[in-house]
Amino acid sequence: MYNNWGQLASPPRDPATPETFLSNSVYFTTREYATNPQRIHSFQISVRAGPRKTTPEEVGALVTYKVEAELFVHIWAIAGIGNDFETTENLLQNMVDQTDAIIRLQATNASSSGIQFVRLAPGEANMDDLNRVHVFHRVMRVTAIYYRTEASVPGSFHTGTYNGADNPSYDSQVIYA
Repeated sequence: MYNNWGQLASPPRDPATPETFLSNSVYFTTREYATNPQRIHSFQISVRAGPRKTTPEEVGALVTYKVEAELFVHIWAIAGIGNDFETTENLLQNMVDQTDAIIRLQATNASSSGIQFVRLAPGEANMDDLNRVHVFHRVMRVTAIYYRTEASVPGSFHTGTYNGADNPSYDSQVIYA
């Protein structure tokens, strides 16, 4: 997201680092909140992994699974010191539009990485907190769909549970195609 953020986008990105401390730049992270102390920057985009749904499509000696992996993109804009309500709301919409464009353009290149289809849920969820503070918060849901083929290694006593690609006991018994 950071590398594809437009040079003329408003609000801009910090050219030095995604985790900027410049108040007028977008802070990019994989955490929902910035830490130490826990906070949200004036302009922040958080990309978080969501659930992954695995469905067997073809069952036999080789098993083909359809995998639907979700990502949640949290977009935050806070009306702070020097920013009025309308300007912050416009900057939030600019961030939503820029994020939408990045996701759609990157989806066209996703097939080279094994992803067959990228689905962007229509619109974004509005999670604003405007009663107590001027916090604009939108959540976009992106689903990447790809297929995974597995074959059990002969002689293995596999239980059939999958706890993720980072489970070495499972990965040592499975061949990914």
